[in-house]
Amino acid sequence: MELDSNSDSSSDEDDSKERLNKNNESSNDSDSKDSDSKEQKNKSNEDSNDDDDDSKSNDSKEQLRRRQDSRETSRRQRRYETEPIPRTKVIEQMAKICFSKNPIPTCPTHTYPTSYKPERKVAYSCLPRDEMQAELLLNKVVKERRIPSEISSLPTSFTEEEVVPESCSRL
Repeated sequence: MELDSNSDSSSDEDDSKERLNKNNESSNDSDSKDSDSKEQKNKSNEDSNDDDDDSKSNDSKEQLRRRQDSRETSRRQRRYETEPIPRTKVIEQMAKICFSKNPIPTCPTHTYPTSYKPERKVAYSCLPRDEMQAELLLNKVVKERRIPSEISSLPTSFTEEEVVPESCSRL
């Protein structure tokens, strides 16, 4: 009987060892499943972080694009806006040519006024059209685009209120 009891106990021990091994195996399986699951979570987190990085990257790209657009618009505005140029205004009448005694701000060729200053009074000096001095002054003003100093010394013929451009823009 003792043998039987030993054999039973040995059998019990074997059963218990077997159970322990199974438990260990299942534990190992569960550990490996846990580690697989952790890896998947890590990958998921990395993907999520990549998405966050992508969205941050997209945000910063969008901000950069907006800044560049703003700079480009600003450059375009500067490129198309010009300051008026002081010029002698010429008014041609039937028998005489009149010149503004002082230069008046005028938009350059191929531009138009975008804003105006308040009206100002401008004095004009007139010369008979057939006088040589009138032709010489006209040539200096129109062709050479110069402001002849001798105009200011001529007597004032009349005064007129003029609208003066403050800024000009290209067509």
